[in-house]
Amino acid sequence: MTIDITKLEVLAKAASQGRWNQDGFEVQNDDINNYRVARCNWLADAKFIAAASPVEVLALIATGKQQAQQFKEWQASHHANYVAVAEERDQLRAEVAGLRTGYEAYERVNAELKAENEALRGVMSAVVSEIPGARISRAGNAPGHCHSIPGVWDEDNGSKAGKECAWCKVWNYAVSMGKGDRP
Repeated sequence: MTIDITKLEVLAKAASQGRWNQDGFEVQNDDINNYRVARCNWLADAKFIAAASPVEVLALIATGKQQAQQFKEWQASHHANYVAVAEERDQLRAEVAGLRTGYEAYERVNAELKAENEALRGVMSAVVSEIPGARISRAGNAPGHCHSIPGVWDEDNGSKAGKECAWCKVWNYAVSMGKGDRP
C-alpha cells in the first residue's frame, strides 16, 4: 500500500483546523462552537479520528519530511565517507602491492648475494688451502709474516712501522671468510 503524502497533506489542510476532541461516539472541534466532526458507531473509531486531527496529521507529515531530508543528508555524507574510505583502501592496496614487489625484488637480490657470497667463501677457502705454509702461520699474521703485534708492521720496518699490514689484513679476511665467519 502506497500512502500519497501530498494528497493527505492537502486533505488535512482543507479540514477544519483546531483541537479535535472525542466525546463518547462523537468527535468535535473544540475551537468551533457546536461543530461535530464525526459521529461513529464504534468508540475506538471516535478516539482514533480525534487523535488523527489535521493538526496531528500535518505535524506527522512535517516530521516525516524532516526525517527524509535528514536521511538524504546522512546518505550523501555516508556516500562521501564511503568514497573516501574506498579511495584510501585502493591507495593502501597499491602501496602494499608496491611493497610486495619491492620485497620480492629484495628477496631475489638477497638470494643472489648469498649465492655469490657462498661462492666467494669457497674460492677463499681454496686459495687459503693452496698457499704454502698457511697452516704454520701465526694467528693474525699472513704466511711468511712474523709481526710482533699480529697484522701490524714492527718498528724496524721504517715508514711502515706501526701501520696495519695489508697482506695480513687480506689473509685474515680470506681465512675468516673461508671458514664461513663474518670478518
